Amino acid sequence: GSYHHFEFKTTTRPIHMDSFGHVNNSSYLVLFEDARWDILNKGNWEVDKIQKEKIGPVLLHVDLSFKSELNLGENIVIESYLLKIKNRKVIQFYQELRKENGIVASVAVFEIGLFDLKTRKLINITDEWLRVLGGR
Repeated sequence: GSYHHFEFKTTTRPIHMDSFGHVNNSSYLVLFEDARWDILNKGNWEVDKIQKEKIGPVLLHVDLSFKSELNLGENIVIESYLLKIKNRKVIQFYQELRKENGIVASVAVFEIGLFDLKTRKLINITDEWLRVLGGR
């Protein structure tokens, strides 16, 4: 897309494993979330700010595909970018998890909104929010 692409590097850990010795399906969501928090922190949108301003991101929908198994101790890279602005309240955010050899292990598209913790409602996407997510 025309938006900024982010890269987050990490390594699979024992906590991510299932009884087959592979990364558990639910751990992919954790890894994708780690990458999103890295983007938020780099964009100065930390937990403190969210708690102070009472506005933060919420996941509304996820479309998650598993392409290749992941094992313990694998170095991975997660590429993330703003896919599109769906409407005034919802963005689509693409994330792809790749192994060191470039093989794609998982892809996900998240629908994310901005939630007002005071009114308990979604609010319109802000320019600041788009900037943090790599919007131009």
